[in-house]
Amino acid sequence: MNNINTNHWRQLPFIDVITTVSKNKGIKKTEYKESGKYPVIDQGQKFISAYSDNTELVGESTPKIIFGDHTRVIKFVDFLAVYGNDGVKILKPKEGIEAKFLYYQISNFDIPNTGYNRHFKFLTEKTFQVPKVQIQQKIALILSTVDDAIQKTNQIIQKAENLKVGLMHELLLKGIGHKKFKKTKLGVIPEEWDIFSLQELINSGLITSHLDGNHGELYPKAPEFTNEGIPYISANSLHSSRVDFTGSKFLSEFRAKQFKKGVALDGDVLFAHNATVGPVALLETGYPFIILSTSLTYYRCNISKLSPRYLLNYMQSEKFKNQYQRIMSQTTRNQVPITAQRTLLHVIPPFDEQNKIADILSAVDVDLLKNNAEKDKLINLKNGLMQDIFSQKVQIN
Repeated sequence: MNNINTNHWRQLPFIDVITTVSKNKGIKKTEYKESGKYPVIDQGQKFISAYSDNTELVGESTPKIIFGDHTRVIKFVDFLAVYGNDGVKILKPKEGIEAKFLYYQISNFDIPNTGYNRHFKFLTEKTFQVPKVQIQQKIALILSTVDDAIQKTNQIIQKAENLKVGLMHELLLKGIGHKKFKKTKLGVIPEEWDIFSLQELINSGLITSHLDGNHGELYPKAPEFTNEGIPYISANSLHSSRVDFTGSKFLSEFRAKQFKKGVALDGDVLFAHNATVGPVALLETGYPFIILSTSLTYYRCNISKLSPRYLLNYMQSEKFKNQYQRIMSQTTRNQVPITAQRTLLHVIPPFDEQNKIADILSAVDVDLLKNNAEKDKLINLKNGLMQDIFSQKVQIN
């Protein structure tokens, strides 16, 4: 790829690029099935949303682009499928325009979230940059190759996630090497294990501190945030059992030291309890402390009796999820307040076994972290390539 001669690219309006803007009769969501002969493509984030056996609603197998008028989701489809009928636009390229090339160019558009009652109107007003067909094909091949690598990485990640779910079910149900079991409120567990409410863990000293980021009058105002200092994090910072500080807000150390609650330390287990409920992460940081927003709670373990890595995995298990989901189902608010958290039950093995279970599950987490990082690199590579290609900074030879 070299500096490009822009004369090789034509600027064309929408009507000279798209030959058909159509919508099949479509299928209603009430007709979606978990299995069937034909996949259902709608404007949701999932590529295939459901299935159908309705042969009357099947579109052509020719390549086409699916554009979500409400969602801005863009999909490339080249097989027989049924389409959802709410906001789905089916775009077909004119002769001399490669469908896959067109898909990538539309994907590269910065489609605004606001300012348009229907996002499709924005698309009809765009000018398309179109090189020779052979160049279109090569561009589509390059970007498809990266997409294939992303898909393969996704498959590896999915297998690792499935493996972890299976291991968690086995290890948190049967433990390691047990032969005697007992019935409890949370089901059958090894005889040597115990069950405690969070409040009991606090009373017995296994949890030394448990506080959320409810800051009251100390809640920081927008002008107080800075570009460096002490991180102020929220639920959207919790990814893959870790805290991602990318995009975090910061407070000066002087301002951060004024907080009395929600001051998390290295080794704390963080739980998202408000609005976004469920994500859990182990805080591993070189910062002296971290300030939590109102959406997070920290669990500080007595590390000689309760492994933070074990607690992290237990709080990701179905045993724990089922408990807080029952609490949420009893109210219209999507949250698990700190008082309700203290009623939740925790399965606690002997300390040595906690560490053995954590070691096994942490190995899968390391693999997931590595593959998620690889996926992010590939996505950044693809985005960079699209920017360079469609801004005509590079030439495809």
